[in-house]
Amino acid sequence: MFGKLHSEGRTMDEMIELPENIRKDIIEFRNSPEYQQLALFYKQKSFFEVLGIQRREIRHSSFLAWMFNPNEFHGLGSISLQKLLEVCALVLSDTHQKHPANFPDNFFDDLIASGCSFSNTHVSTEKSVRPDGQIDIFIDTSITIKNQTRKLWIIIENKIASQENNKQTIRYRDWIEQKKDPDDLALLLYLTPMSTLKLSELKAPECECEDFLQINYQYVLEYLIEPSVERTPSERARKLMEEYIRALSVRAITDDTQNNKGDLIMAISSTERKLLNAFWEKHQKLILAAFLAISSDPDQEKDTREIAKEVTQFFSPRNRDRYSILFDGEIQVDSIQKTRIGYEVCRVLLLKEKMSIEEFDLLKRDMSSAHKLLMRKEEIPENMKPETSKYNRYRLGRETPLEFRGEEYHASGNWNEGTIPKFEKFLQENFPLVEIRKDKT
Repeated sequence: MFGKLHSEGRTMDEMIELPENIRKDIIEFRNSPEYQQLALFYKQKSFFEVLGIQRREIRHSSFLAWMFNPNEFHGLGSISLQKLLEVCALVLSDTHQKHPANFPDNFFDDLIASGCSFSNTHVSTEKSVRPDGQIDIFIDTSITIKNQTRKLWIIIENKIASQENNKQTIRYRDWIEQKKDPDDLALLLYLTPMSTLKLSELKAPECECEDFLQINYQYVLEYLIEPSVERTPSERARKLMEEYIRALSVRAITDDTQNNKGDLIMAISSTERKLLNAFWEKHQKLILAAFLAISSDPDQEKDTREIAKEVTQFFSPRNRDRYSILFDGEIQVDSIQKTRIGYEVCRVLLLKEKMSIEEFDLLKRDMSSAHKLLMRKEEIPENMKPETSKYNRYRLGRETPLEFRGEEYHASGNWNEGTIPKFEKFLQENFPLVEIRKDKT
């Protein structure tokens, strides 16, 4: 069956190196420790799954509020609150979002360097806000850093399977501004299941109010919940946290509801990540063989075949090449996939050269990739946008838009063995300081 499979005129062997003995590999696959551990891991349902509440926002809010409450039986005191602020510091470092409005510039540096303490902490869920609205998690506390104590208000708007309604984040911001004193600190957080890769590209939160800082469940899991599992003195609390961690990923994979916001997996634990990485490293040839079989199986849905085809093409030896971008002989970006070449070249040029309108216009109109190198979102044809086509030629949502004179642009990602040499020639003739270099394998 496998010998007859083809994709875009390429034989199976050109796409991936399949195991010589499929039958033997399948037996080894089933007997491998990685398979056994993952099968056991996914077979066990969490308490949240048993109750069918693993995607209920209010249940997640209740769990997190329990962790933030220093008087609860977890015995962690205010550790989780400090970890929440550390999560915010990390997100501010890893994304392009702005610093919270009324926080001192050195607040998070002082927090990390000197630590902090909390007092008079009150945590609630579904906090009523007039005239209409309920804050998912509301924290009223006092924080002391370097012997200075200030009132701290924290609002967390938790969005898992729904969108913001009636500009609620703006109303919550206005409400807290009226409630707090001028010297009080107000931290506004927008918590979603967005992947960390997508979060890293954000310039502003997805909610209506840009005074919010968007964080995700992956950061909360890695830097708040998992460290707490190790530190809690309560065995009961530890089990509860472990159940919650399982609920963040295992059940979501098989969740077939259509109203989930964000990615299928809300967050993935370090234990699960290690298991999956080991599983992939040992069995990737067999996994890719399965995708290749699915991609040409007429009994599969068309969308399923297309996805399987894209996976096999992505892991083709031809797609494993990596490139570096140099400026004046020095590497600026290294080890990128070919689809990012146009974007990174433009980003380096905008960073390193003071481009005139004429030079930028020349760059923008380059057709080496068979499409204009740069386009504003409204200029991109519908058949090249991800919401209307499987071909996301301008990689919308994958990279932060490039800026020139206040306008945002997206770069063509249509780069291959035929288009890259044309682009190199264009650069040599017009922007000779930039060089595309294929990495040695």
